Amino acid sequence: MKLENKYVSFEFNNKNGSLSQITDLTTKKEYFNNPEGNRLVKLLVPTEDHITMPIYSHHAGTPEFLHSETSLKIIFPELKYKGKLTNIFITVNVELPKDSKEALFTLEIDNQSEYMVYEAWF
Repeated sequence: MKLENKYVSFEFNNKNGSLSQITDLTTKKEYFNNPEGNRLVKLLVPTEDHITMPIYSHHAGTPEFLHSETSLKIIFPELKYKGKLTNIFITVNVELPKDSKEALFTLEIDNQSEYMVYEAWF
């Protein structure tokens, strides 16, 4: 899945929602260039078993993509930790205005677990 304007292109892995490539379209320079993608979101969730249990977006499964001309919404299935469901759901919104060299990434967390999400990283 791609989101691009005349300056920059963001490519996401369709199978796991990871960011697989960023391309500066003015210089043709590529960043990442990994077809499998690079983790998009990491959450840290302290539990009684783990001080900082890491939960990764790319382990959730195939996300749903909602695409428009200047935005992309990536809706992940329930996040997993070591194959177990966590009752935590995330949506990533990417806005790329037509005349901008930068995109705005926002994260929505629907935490239905008994544990607090301590940190969220892109």
